[in-house]
Amino acid sequence: MTTPDTVEVPRRLIEELAAYLGTAAELSVVVPDNGPWTKGMIDELRREIAGYVGAITALDVAARNAGRTVTLDEIEEACGLPRRQIASDLAAMSKAARRLWGKKVWPMRALQTNAGMNYLMQAEIAEWWLQ
Repeated sequence: MTTPDTVEVPRRLIEELAAYLGTAAELSVVVPDNGPWTKGMIDELRREIAGYVGAITALDVAARNAGRTVTLDEIEEACGLPRRQIASDLAAMSKAARRLWGKKVWPMRALQTNAGMNYLMQAEIAEWWLQ
């Protein structure tokens, strides 16, 4: 029985609707050039890139230095991997993001400078990453 304030929903759609409503209410932060990010997206990305030490280290270093650009040298020093491996792991992160969301997005900005690549993560994203 329905009343003016209720709607009948097939059981198979209840879980899908609940997931959508949970995501819609989640706080998002826009990362320039990479769109909106939520804590749920950070958690999904973390699971997806678990084996890519270079990418995880890049995100760790950027998060610990939120609001300031970090260099590839800093990332290399933190993980001990050669630049080529870090670049490969970051490319794998791009592919993971494409699988998850249909486009290459990162929870940090990549900035090309005369000195090489730099990375910048916002404080809100950093807090989610470091949790």
